[in-house]
Amino acid sequence: MKIKLRYSKVYYSSLFIWNFLFTVTWFTTLQYRSDHYYLPYVFVWKLIRFFLTLKIWKDLKTGTNRDLKVVFGILVIGSISWYFSQNEFLYPLLWFAAAAKNTEIKKSIQYLWYSQIAAVGITIFGSLAGILENRVMAGNGIVRRYTLGFIHPNTLGAFLMQLVLLTFYLYARQSARKVYFIAALCFMIAWRIACSRTTTFVLVIFFMFSALYYITVKRNKKLQSFLGILLQRTGDIVKVSLGVSLAAICGLLNQFDMADTLGVRISQAKLYFNYYGVTLWGQPLIMGYETNEYYNGLFTLDNAYIYLFLAFGGIVSILFLFFYFQRLKRARVENDHIVLIILVLYGIVGITETTMIRFGMNFSLIFLAEVLWKDFDKQTLSNGQRVRIRLKMRSGYGMPEKPTLPESECDQDGSLHAKF
Repeated sequence: MKIKLRYSKVYYSSLFIWNFLFTVTWFTTLQYRSDHYYLPYVFVWKLIRFFLTLKIWKDLKTGTNRDLKVVFGILVIGSISWYFSQNEFLYPLLWFAAAAKNTEIKKSIQYLWYSQIAAVGITIFGSLAGILENRVMAGNGIVRRYTLGFIHPNTLGAFLMQLVLLTFYLYARQSARKVYFIAALCFMIAWRIACSRTTTFVLVIFFMFSALYYITVKRNKKLQSFLGILLQRTGDIVKVSLGVSLAAICGLLNQFDMADTLGVRISQAKLYFNYYGVTLWGQPLIMGYETNEYYNGLFTLDNAYIYLFLAFGGIVSILFLFFYFQRLKRARVENDHIVLIILVLYGIVGITETTMIRFGMNFSLIFLAEVLWKDFDKQTLSNGQRVRIRLKMRSGYGMPEKPTLPESECDQDGSLHAKF
């Protein structure tokens, strides 16, 4: 009996398994229970790459020369970057991006949501049940911070924030109550238990932006134009975040108290930049907190933008920022405020954490695959014909008008089934 392998299902399942194992292996106190805790992940990750290779091969057999160039470029640049940097923040993303052709972005994120629900839920339950260590750390010398099974309170906060934004992406148009219930629960844990200031601050901004989003959905005429412009301009916040990071290494923010948490991060970013400098393909970075040895004062680098340039080099950094801003541009043109808000929030986090460039902690990086596999203003139809979709905006604030397409290319309900 011949078994037909459905490669799209393999892709989604691989994404679920990888994300779950990646979370519980590298970010929980499970690693303190055994010296060989990482072996299952290493084996499964090799197996996943084998199945992703099969999917890529199948896609290329029916693809175009452009598809071959995209896959070849991703894997070659990714392999060179990994060789020089020895860093896997972005390496899994490159594999999943190369295999993302003919997959649906929403379904991919749905599998990531299930994976995060399982990973975060099991980790917290394991810590409460005494299976995993619930580490207690001091914050500012007084506040007691709990990890609930994760290796650090800020790590717990990062996964809570990801869970909120995953829920927002999937259910913002369906159930505001579900979004705010999960957001409120995660906010309380981040604020009162993890005492993660970055996550607490970003979730406060999320409540503000999401409230603006829901007001615009109701089409309040008095606020419609103002809120539309405001949400459209949020993409500039990422540019400001990048500017703040560059100002830090140039010594323009020395007025900050260096004893404060933010001040320490600014001084560390400057130290790392002066010690390493930007190379073409990146380099391994020393993290003093991992070895308890401080080389020239280097302890940790908690700025995603500076980390990106130092660890991954100029080529990968420029490409990453190019695709990131292209996806922001597309979200603005299409009035996709859900994606816009998510990308902007991760851009803000990039100032004080490396979460922005960690695929395991930042699911929105999968959005960048859309820039690779789906033309910005064109839709590839099933028969190979390309039809330009002009995004004509309605008067005032609203969604782009629906393109007129041949009936043969549409579903029965008139909608175009878009994949990338």
